Amino acid sequence: MKRFKHLPLLYGILAVFSGVIVFASAFPSFRIFPLVSIFLSIPLLIGGTYAIFINIRAAMAGIAAIAICVSVWSSNWPIKARFSFSRAQFEALASDVENGDSVSVPIWVGSYRIRKIQLRKSGAVCFWTDLSPSGHSGIVRCPEDKMDFNIWSHFPIDDDWRFIAVD
Repeated sequence: MKRFKHLPLLYGILAVFSGVIVFASAFPSFRIFPLVSIFLSIPLLIGGTYAIFINIRAAMAGIAAIAICVSVWSSNWPIKARFSFSRAQFEALASDVENGDSVSVPIWVGSYRIRKIQLRKSGAVCFWTDLSPSGHSGIVRCPEDKMDFNIWSHFPIDDDWRFIAVD
């Protein structure tokens, strides 16, 4: 085992990189996440692949790290999980906005800090979390066929809700 005295460091690196990828995808800022994901995933995948060939414990850590990367990339589950904890609050606030009630911003909805709320002509309710001059991003309730945005990027959270970034 002396030959592999660096294994605790490798386990720590795999755990930290996996955690950062999950955290970064749960708090998406489309201008940063792809860059963070790529820079952290490359060493994570290399380290995970390297760990697979060392011993069984290292192999399990490597496979877990690779599985975390692939699952985050393929399904965006961290933001879906984060949103599910706040969904009831978003639904209630969206109903208030649709009924014409005024809501002062900024406001916290679950773990999201809403900086601007907008009701579009199409009926979409937008909760903007990032008011960047290059384009807003946030949580939007609208059906796929009624999205009247200049969308830079989006992914569905469920049937009615989406995370979008607009130009």
